[in-house]
Amino acid sequence: MPQKPYKRRRYEKEPKGMDSLFPVNRARRKGLEDKNAAFKKAKWLLSVIDGLAAKGYIERDQSQCLINEAKRIIYLYGKGRLTAANARYFLDMISWVDKYFKE
Repeated sequence: MPQKPYKRRRYEKEPKGMDSLFPVNRARRKGLEDKNAAFKKAKWLLSVIDGLAAKGYIERDQSQCLINEAKRIIYLYGKGRLTAANARYFLDMISWVDKYFKE
């Protein structure tokens, strides 16, 4: 029996504005957005954490925990191993920090 020739798979491109028909693509894109947001927020947090500690908004041990988490997010993002769940957890964990910068 002759072997069939290799046929390349064609993936359907997602039409714009049709998210409801492609929930997998929407979830993948949302995950990527969360990862990028977590990476940017981690870099931002490392730059402002000293100011927060100096003003007395957070305690020293709390700031060290946040620094470690931010470094972990940056490391995982750089290695390509950051998952959307990790990113969302980090964003939820530091959401309270934003209220000090809304003023």
